[in-house]
Amino acid sequence: MYCGPVDTGAFYSLERRWEGESRVTVELVFACELTPRPRELYCLWRGPLLYALPLKERWEKREYVRDGVERRSPYCDYEVYGESPWNYGFADHNFTVRERQIGGVPFSRSAPPVTVEAVMAPVAWPFAHGVCAAGPEGREPLGPPQRLELIPYGCTSLRMAEMPRTAPAAWADRG
Repeated sequence: MYCGPVDTGAFYSLERRWEGESRVTVELVFACELTPRPRELYCLWRGPLLYALPLKERWEKREYVRDGVERRSPYCDYEVYGESPWNYGFADHNFTVRERQIGGVPFSRSAPPVTVEAVMAPVAWPFAHGVCAAGPEGREPLGPPQRLELIPYGCTSLRMAEMPRTAPAAWADRG
């Protein structure tokens, strides 16, 4: 018995007499969606997963003694530095989803079970006080769009999850 699609957030009842062996198949279909955030930034969601641009990172140990308490590895502080470009904006609203086998660590950065390829373009986004500013200076692309892989937020340790859409003219050219 085919019941058809159910609206998001709605409930559906299967009312029948259950006898013997029965099988209920539920197909969950997720679409990629750019969700508005403050400062004209956007997040990419696909169903219940938030996606982010993973950044290469460098970790530096900070060992010290303060107030008689010694902080030595592995119980020390760390500073994390981004080692790859991060100042991108969404340059297109077409996304390519790739699903893979789930490995021993479902939220592994090296082998995420699902990724989304997005067309992104670099934008002017300065540093302020040693970190990226709250938002970019503009929406004009600084270079050609490129295809970048976004992975589930839970697979990342250093990431960009809120990014702008590039200038409308750039979007119009890409459809």
